[in-house]
Amino acid sequence: RLVNGINQILTQLLTYNDLWKNDKQKYTSRFALKSRTYFDYDEIMKVFFKINQTFDRYLINKNIYSIELCFKQFYQALKYHCNEWINHYGQHLYNKISNKLKEIDDILNNLYQNLNHDTDTVPDLKFVLNIITQINQQQELIGHQIHDIIQSYQILNQYHFEYPYTESILIQTLFPRLIELVEQSHIVQHRLKPIRERFREIIQYDIELFQRMIDELVDKFDKYGPYTIDNDLNQMFLLIKQYEKEIDKIEQRKIELINIMKLFYIPLINYPKLIRIQKEINGLNILFNLYDEFKKNKKLWSNILWTELNINDLINNVDLFIKNFRRLSQDIKTTVVGHTVEKYLIGN
Repeated sequence: RLVNGINQILTQLLTYNDLWKNDKQKYTSRFALKSRTYFDYDEIMKVFFKINQTFDRYLINKNIYSIELCFKQFYQALKYHCNEWINHYGQHLYNKISNKLKEIDDILNNLYQNLNHDTDTVPDLKFVLNIITQINQQQELIGHQIHDIIQSYQILNQYHFEYPYTESILIQTLFPRLIELVEQSHIVQHRLKPIRERFREIIQYDIELFQRMIDELVDKFDKYGPYTIDNDLNQMFLLIKQYEKEIDKIEQRKIELINIMKLFYIPLINYPKLIRIQKEINGLNILFNLYDEFKKNKKLWSNILWTELNINDLINNVDLFIKNFRRLSQDIKTTVVGHTVEKYLIGN
Protein backbone atom coordinates (compact mmCIF):
# COMPACT_ATOMS: atom_id res chain seq x y z
CA ARG A 1 0.00 0.00 0.00
CA LEU A 2 2.88 2.36 0.78
CA VAL A 3 4.55 1.67 -2.56
CA ASN A 4 1.27 2.09 -4.42
CA GLY A 5 0.67 5.44 -2.71
CA ILE A 6 4.12 6.74 -3.66
CA ASN A 7 3.73 5.45 -7.24
CA GLN A 8 0.41 7.22 -7.54
CA ILE A 9 1.98 10.57 -6.60
CA LEU A 10 4.98 10.04 -8.89
CA THR A 11 2.73 9.03 -11.80
CA GLN A 12 0.78 12.24 -11.34
CA LEU A 13 3.99 14.29 -11.37
CA LEU A 14 5.30 12.50 -14.47
CA THR A 15 2.58 14.22 -16.50
CA TYR A 16 4.70 17.38 -16.17
CA ASN A 17 7.79 15.68 -17.59
CA ASP A 18 7.87 17.92 -20.70
CA LEU A 19 8.34 21.00 -18.53
CA TRP A 20 11.95 19.94 -17.89
CA LYS A 21 13.03 20.08 -21.52
CA ASN A 22 16.30 21.98 -21.92
CA ASP A 23 15.78 22.91 -25.58
CA LYS A 24 12.90 25.29 -24.92
CA GLN A 25 14.28 27.76 -27.46
CA LYS A 26 14.10 25.12 -30.18
CA TYR A 27 10.44 24.28 -29.50
CA THR A 28 9.31 27.88 -29.10
CA SER A 29 11.20 28.94 -32.24
CA ARG A 30 9.46 26.21 -34.20
CA PHE A 31 6.13 27.55 -32.91
CA ALA A 32 7.08 31.12 -33.89
CA LEU A 33 8.10 30.12 -37.43
CA LYS A 34 4.45 29.77 -38.39
CA SER A 35 2.28 32.84 -38.87
CA ARG A 36 1.04 33.30 -35.31
CA THR A 37 -1.41 35.86 -33.95
CA TYR A 38 -1.33 37.38 -30.48
CA PHE A 39 -4.25 35.05 -29.67
CA ASP A 40 -2.10 31.98 -30.46
CA TYR A 41 0.63 33.22 -28.12
CA ASP A 42 -1.91 33.95 -25.40
CA GLU A 43 -3.34 30.43 -25.65
CA ILE A 44 0.03 28.66 -25.38
CA MET A 45 1.29 30.92 -22.57
CA LYS A 46 -1.99 30.46 -20.71
CA VAL A 47 -1.37 26.70 -20.59
CA PHE A 48 1.90 27.14 -18.69
CA PHE A 49 0.46 29.89 -16.52
CA LYS A 50 -2.37 27.59 -15.36
CA ILE A 51 0.06 24.75 -14.67
CA ASN A 52 2.14 27.19 -12.61
CA GLN A 53 -0.94 28.14 -10.58
CA THR A 54 -1.74 24.45 -10.06
CA PHE A 55 1.45 23.97 -8.04
CA ASP A 56 0.39 26.73 -5.64
CA ARG A 57 -2.50 24.51 -4.56
CA TYR A 58 -0.35 21.44 -3.99
CA LEU A 59 0.74 20.54 -0.47
CA ILE A 60 4.45 21.02 0.07
CA ASN A 61 4.61 18.04 2.45
CA LYS A 62 2.60 14.85 2.05
CA ASN A 63 2.24 12.06 4.59
CA ILE A 64 1.91 8.56 3.24
CA TYR A 65 1.47 6.00 5.97
CA SER A 66 3.67 7.85 8.46
CA ILE A 67 6.28 8.68 5.79
CA GLU A 68 6.56 12.42 5.04
CA LEU A 69 7.53 13.43 1.52
CA CYS A 70 8.79 17.02 0.96
CA PHE A 71 7.98 18.46 -2.51
CA LYS A 72 8.96 22.10 -1.91
CA GLN A 73 12.09 22.18 -4.09
CA PHE A 74 10.46 19.98 -6.69
CA TYR A 75 7.45 22.30 -7.05
CA GLN A 76 9.72 25.34 -7.12
CA ALA A 77 11.69 23.76 -9.97
CA LEU A 78 8.49 23.03 -11.91
CA LYS A 79 7.26 26.60 -11.39
CA TYR A 80 10.64 27.88 -12.58
CA HIS A 81 10.37 25.85 -15.79
CA CYS A 82 6.79 27.06 -16.36
CA ASN A 83 8.01 30.64 -16.14
CA GLU A 84 10.88 29.78 -18.50
CA TRP A 85 8.41 28.52 -21.12
CA ILE A 86 6.29 31.65 -20.70
CA ASN A 87 9.36 33.88 -21.05
CA HIS A 88 10.53 32.09 -24.21
CA TYR A 89 7.12 32.42 -25.88
CA GLY A 90 6.86 35.98 -24.60
CA GLN A 91 10.24 36.83 -26.11
CA HIS A 92 9.12 35.62 -29.54
CA LEU A 93 5.89 37.61 -29.28
CA TYR A 94 7.84 40.66 -28.14
CA ASN A 95 10.39 40.40 -30.96
CA LYS A 96 7.59 40.23 -33.49
CA ILE A 97 5.40 42.97 -32.06
CA SER A 98 8.18 45.42 -31.14
CA ASN A 99 9.29 45.39 -34.79
CA LYS A 100 5.70 46.02 -35.85
CA LEU A 101 5.51 48.89 -33.34
CA LYS A 102 8.60 50.54 -34.86
CA GLU A 103 7.22 49.96 -38.36
CA ILE A 104 3.85 51.60 -37.57
CA ASP A 105 5.60 54.46 -35.78
CA ASP A 106 7.74 55.08 -38.89
CA ILE A 107 4.70 54.86 -41.19
CA LEU A 108 2.76 57.43 -39.16
CA ASN A 109 5.77 59.76 -38.97
CA ASN A 110 6.46 59.52 -42.71
CA LEU A 111 2.82 60.02 -43.70
CA TYR A 112 2.51 63.07 -41.46
CA GLN A 113 5.77 64.54 -42.75
CA ASN A 114 4.86 63.90 -46.40
CA LEU A 115 1.38 65.32 -45.89
CA ASN A 116 2.98 68.68 -45.06
CA HIS A 117 5.20 68.66 -48.14
CA ASP A 118 5.25 71.79 -50.34
CA THR A 119 2.78 71.94 -53.24
CA ASP A 120 4.42 74.58 -55.41
CA THR A 121 4.76 72.43 -58.54
CA VAL A 122 2.63 69.79 -60.27
CA PRO A 123 4.94 66.93 -59.14
CA ASP A 124 4.80 68.26 -55.54
CA LEU A 125 1.02 68.57 -55.65
CA LYS A 126 0.78 65.10 -57.16
CA PHE A 127 2.97 63.77 -54.36
CA VAL A 128 0.80 65.26 -51.59
CA LEU A 129 -2.45 64.14 -53.24
CA ASN A 130 -1.04 60.62 -53.49
CA ILE A 131 -0.21 60.76 -49.77
CA ILE A 132 -3.81 61.79 -49.00
CA THR A 133 -5.08 58.87 -51.11
CA GLN A 134 -2.64 56.56 -49.35
CA ILE A 135 -3.88 57.70 -45.92
CA ASN A 136 -7.53 57.15 -46.91
CA GLN A 137 -6.76 53.69 -48.28
CA GLN A 138 -4.54 52.54 -45.41
CA GLN A 139 -6.20 54.02 -42.33
CA GLU A 140 -8.34 50.94 -41.68
CA LEU A 141 -5.41 48.55 -42.11
CA ILE A 142 -3.18 50.69 -39.87
CA GLY A 143 -5.98 50.78 -37.29
CA HIS A 144 -6.16 46.97 -37.24
CA GLN A 145 -2.38 46.74 -36.89
CA ILE A 146 -2.41 49.19 -33.97
CA HIS A 147 -5.14 47.12 -32.32
CA ASP A 148 -2.99 43.98 -32.68
CA ILE A 149 0.01 45.80 -31.19
CA ILE A 150 -2.00 46.97 -28.17
CA GLN A 151 -3.47 43.49 -27.60
CA SER A 152 -0.03 41.88 -27.87
CA TYR A 153 1.52 44.22 -25.31
CA GLN A 154 -1.43 43.64 -22.97
CA ILE A 155 -0.71 39.91 -23.17
CA LEU A 156 2.95 40.56 -22.33
CA ASN A 157 1.81 42.64 -19.34
CA GLN A 158 -0.53 39.88 -18.24
CA TYR A 159 2.37 37.42 -18.04
CA HIS A 160 4.70 39.98 -16.42
CA PHE A 161 7.05 40.17 -19.41
CA GLU A 162 9.34 43.19 -19.09
CA TYR A 163 10.05 45.60 -21.96
CA PRO A 164 11.22 49.24 -22.23
CA TYR A 165 8.96 51.83 -20.64
CA THR A 166 9.37 54.04 -23.73
CA GLU A 167 7.45 51.45 -25.75
CA SER A 168 4.47 51.55 -23.38
CA ILE A 169 4.39 55.34 -23.81
CA LEU A 170 4.69 55.04 -27.60
CA ILE A 171 1.80 52.53 -27.77
CA GLN A 172 -0.55 55.04 -26.13
CA THR A 173 0.16 57.59 -28.87
CA LEU A 174 -0.64 55.37 -31.88
CA PHE A 175 -4.43 55.70 -32.14
CA PRO A 176 -4.48 59.46 -31.34
CA ARG A 177 -1.79 60.03 -33.99
CA LEU A 178 -3.73 58.02 -36.58
CA ILE A 179 -6.91 60.01 -35.86
CA GLU A 180 -4.98 63.28 -36.09
CA LEU A 181 -3.35 62.16 -39.36
CA VAL A 182 -6.72 61.37 -40.99
CA GLU A 183 -8.20 64.68 -39.82
CA GLN A 184 -5.16 66.58 -41.08
CA SER A 185 -5.41 64.86 -44.48
CA HIS A 186 -9.00 66.14 -44.82
CA ILE A 187 -7.87 69.67 -43.92
CA VAL A 188 -5.01 69.58 -46.44
CA GLN A 189 -7.29 68.14 -49.14
CA HIS A 190 -9.75 71.00 -48.64
CA ARG A 191 -6.91 73.56 -48.68
CA LEU A 192 -5.53 72.16 -51.93
CA LYS A 193 -8.83 72.36 -53.81
CA PRO A 194 -8.22 75.83 -55.39
CA ILE A 195 -4.62 74.87 -56.17
CA ARG A 196 -5.86 71.74 -57.93
CA GLU A 197 -8.21 73.82 -60.06
CA ARG A 198 -5.37 76.12 -61.06
CA PHE A 199 -3.21 73.17 -62.03
CA ARG A 200 -6.09 71.65 -63.97
CA GLU A 201 -6.04 74.70 -66.23
CA ILE A 202 -2.29 74.34 -66.73
CA ILE A 203 -2.67 70.65 -67.51
CA GLN A 204 -5.44 71.38 -70.00
CA TYR A 205 -3.03 73.66 -71.82
CA ASP A 206 -0.35 70.90 -71.74
CA ILE A 207 -2.86 68.47 -73.26
CA GLU A 208 -3.60 70.85 -76.13
CA LEU A 209 0.13 71.40 -76.66
CA PHE A 210 0.69 67.65 -76.71
CA GLN A 211 -2.04 67.23 -79.34
CA ARG A 212 -0.29 69.83 -81.51
CA MET A 213 2.99 67.91 -81.15
CA ILE A 214 1.27 64.78 -82.45
CA ASP A 215 -0.37 66.66 -85.33
CA GLU A 216 2.97 68.15 -86.37
CA LEU A 217 4.73 64.78 -86.21
CA VAL A 218 2.01 63.05 -88.25
CA ASP A 219 2.01 65.85 -90.82
CA LYS A 220 5.81 65.62 -91.16
CA PHE A 221 5.66 61.82 -91.38
CA ASP A 222 3.06 61.91 -94.16
CA LYS A 223 4.87 64.62 -96.16
CA TYR A 224 8.52 63.71 -95.64
CA GLY A 225 8.52 60.20 -94.13
CA PRO A 226 9.82 56.90 -95.53
CA TYR A 227 6.81 56.49 -97.84
CA THR A 228 7.93 59.54 -99.83
CA ILE A 229 11.32 58.06 -100.83
CA ASP A 230 11.75 56.00 -104.02
CA ASN A 231 13.94 52.90 -104.23
CA ASP A 232 16.41 53.85 -101.48
CA LEU A 233 15.86 51.35 -98.68
CA ASN A 234 18.82 52.54 -96.61
CA GLN A 235 17.46 56.09 -96.57
CA MET A 236 13.95 54.79 -95.83
CA PHE A 237 15.05 52.82 -92.80
CA LEU A 238 17.31 55.61 -91.57
CA LEU A 239 14.24 57.86 -91.52
CA ILE A 240 12.22 55.16 -89.73
CA LYS A 241 14.76 55.09 -86.87
CA GLN A 242 14.62 58.88 -86.58
CA TYR A 243 10.82 58.88 -86.38
CA GLU A 244 10.95 56.01 -83.89
CA LYS A 245 13.04 58.15 -81.52
CA GLU A 246 10.59 61.04 -81.84
CA ILE A 247 7.64 58.73 -81.16
CA ASP A 248 9.39 57.30 -78.07
CA LYS A 249 9.73 60.82 -76.66
CA ILE A 250 6.07 61.55 -77.39
CA GLU A 251 5.01 58.25 -75.82
CA GLN A 252 6.97 59.08 -72.66
CA ARG A 253 5.27 62.47 -72.50
CA LYS A 254 1.90 60.79 -73.01
CA ILE A 255 2.51 58.51 -70.01
CA GLU A 256 3.39 61.52 -67.86
CA LEU A 257 0.22 63.31 -68.97
CA ILE A 258 -1.96 60.26 -68.32
CA ASN A 259 -0.63 59.98 -64.76
CA ILE A 260 -1.33 63.65 -64.11
CA MET A 261 -4.80 63.45 -65.72
CA LYS A 262 -5.70 60.52 -63.48
CA LEU A 263 -4.56 62.51 -60.47
CA PHE A 264 -6.83 65.43 -61.36
CA TYR A 265 -9.70 63.21 -62.54
CA ILE A 266 -9.44 64.53 -66.11
CA PRO A 267 -10.95 62.10 -68.68
CA LEU A 268 -8.27 60.25 -70.60
CA ILE A 269 -7.92 61.01 -74.31
CA ASN A 270 -7.26 58.66 -77.22
CA TYR A 271 -4.81 59.77 -79.87
CA PRO A 272 -5.78 57.86 -83.05
CA LYS A 273 -3.18 59.66 -85.18
CA LEU A 274 -0.40 58.62 -82.81
CA ILE A 275 -1.70 55.04 -82.74
CA ARG A 276 -1.74 54.99 -86.55
CA ILE A 277 1.87 56.19 -86.80
CA GLN A 278 3.03 53.71 -84.13
CA LYS A 279 1.35 50.87 -86.00
CA GLU A 280 2.99 51.91 -89.27
CA ILE A 281 6.42 52.22 -87.63
CA ASN A 282 6.04 48.72 -86.16
CA GLY A 283 5.21 47.38 -89.63
CA LEU A 284 8.17 49.21 -91.16
CA ASN A 285 10.46 47.75 -88.50
CA ILE A 286 9.32 44.25 -89.49
CA LEU A 287 10.28 45.07 -93.08
CA PHE A 288 13.60 46.52 -91.91
CA ASN A 289 14.47 43.38 -89.93
CA LEU A 290 13.70 41.19 -92.97
CA TYR A 291 15.72 43.46 -95.27
CA ASP A 292 18.65 43.71 -92.83
CA GLU A 293 18.78 39.93 -92.29
CA PHE A 294 18.73 39.34 -96.06
CA LYS A 295 21.54 41.89 -96.53
CA LYS A 296 23.72 40.11 -93.94
CA ASN A 297 23.09 36.73 -95.56
CA LYS A 298 23.80 38.17 -99.00
CA LYS A 299 27.18 39.36 -97.75
CA LEU A 300 27.96 35.87 -96.40
CA TRP A 301 26.90 34.25 -99.68
CA SER A 302 29.10 36.62 -101.69
CA ASN A 303 32.15 35.50 -99.69
CA ILE A 304 31.63 31.82 -100.55
CA LEU A 305 33.98 30.49 -103.21
CA TRP A 306 32.33 29.34 -106.43
CA THR A 307 33.74 25.85 -105.92
CA GLU A 308 32.04 25.64 -102.50
CA LEU A 309 28.78 27.28 -103.50
CA ASN A 310 25.67 25.10 -103.57
CA ILE A 311 23.27 26.79 -106.00
CA ASN A 312 20.23 24.89 -104.70
CA ASP A 313 20.92 25.97 -101.12
CA LEU A 314 21.32 29.56 -102.26
CA ILE A 315 18.01 29.48 -104.17
CA ASN A 316 16.24 27.87 -101.20
CA ASN A 317 17.58 30.52 -98.82
CA VAL A 318 16.44 33.35 -101.07
CA ASP A 319 13.02 31.69 -101.52
CA LEU A 320 12.69 31.42 -97.75
CA PHE A 321 13.08 35.19 -97.37
CA ILE A 322 10.54 35.79 -100.14
CA LYS A 323 8.07 33.39 -98.47
CA ASN A 324 8.54 35.16 -95.13
CA PHE A 325 7.81 38.46 -96.85
CA ARG A 326 4.63 37.11 -98.43
CA ARG A 327 3.40 35.86 -95.07
CA LEU A 328 3.28 39.44 -93.79
CA SER A 329 -0.08 41.19 -93.45
CA GLN A 330 -1.46 43.09 -96.43
CA ASP A 331 -1.18 46.48 -94.73
CA ILE A 332 2.60 45.95 -94.34
CA LYS A 333 3.63 44.42 -97.65
CA THR A 334 1.44 46.65 -99.85
CA THR A 335 3.08 49.89 -98.67
CA VAL A 336 5.65 51.72 -100.79
CA VAL A 337 8.42 50.41 -98.53
CA GLY A 338 6.94 46.90 -98.72
CA HIS A 339 6.98 46.91 -102.54
CA THR A 340 10.58 48.20 -102.51
CA VAL A 341 11.69 45.42 -100.12
CA GLU A 342 9.93 42.82 -102.27
CA LYS A 343 11.72 44.06 -105.42
CA TYR A 344 15.02 43.96 -103.54
CA LEU A 345 14.47 40.34 -102.43
CA ILE A 346 13.34 39.13 -105.86
CA GLY A 347 16.00 41.10 -107.72
CA ASN A 348 18.79 39.49 -105.67
